[in-house]
Amino acid sequence: MPMSFSMCTCIMIMVQHVISGDFQMSNRWVALCSAFALVLAAVCPAYGLPPASPKRDGPEQAAVRKVLDRYMIALNTVLAGDADPMKDVWSHADDITYMGPTGTVLNGWKEIEKSWEFQAGRKLGGKCQGSDISIFAGKDLAVVVYLEKGNLNLKGQPVDFSIRGTTTFRLEEGNWKVIGHHTDIIPALAK
Repeated sequence: MPMSFSMCTCIMIMVQHVISGDFQMSNRWVALCSAFALVLAAVCPAYGLPPASPKRDGPEQAAVRKVLDRYMIALNTVLAGDADPMKDVWSHADDITYMGPTGTVLNGWKEIEKSWEFQAGRKLGGKCQGSDISIFAGKDLAVVVYLEKGNLNLKGQPVDFSIRGTTTFRLEEGNWKVIGHHTDIIPALAK
């Protein structure tokens, strides 16, 4: 039975995290995962799935790009002190996850909503924008990897950051919604 695009994408991203050193593993495991990633990269296109590095946007990628733009606008609005736009781009389901720059792991909309409200209440100011964006989209699930670059104000001190971000979207009732967001830690926020 062929793997779905979603499974291939998720497995490839997980393997990339292992190879990049996000998870500490023995050299044997890294070699095994590297070999698996190469096989997976070769097999996914054989099943009619898009290659790991799309060369142009299709309709799904364009739709996901629009909601990613809305997500980045909502993130900047949170920095300015308003969490409401962020509530519009996220799924309100129980099976969603947020692992943000503070290092916490949150599951389900209730926990995640509280986090966005808390962050908005801090009114950190500054700006954040995405760059080096790669969009992998299937029929009802999409994964976007990119860099988040920007600045904020923490206790009167400017903090510049450049972190990796991965955002996962799911098509819910005709609308793409965020179901997962994971970034590197910003040390100043994790304290």
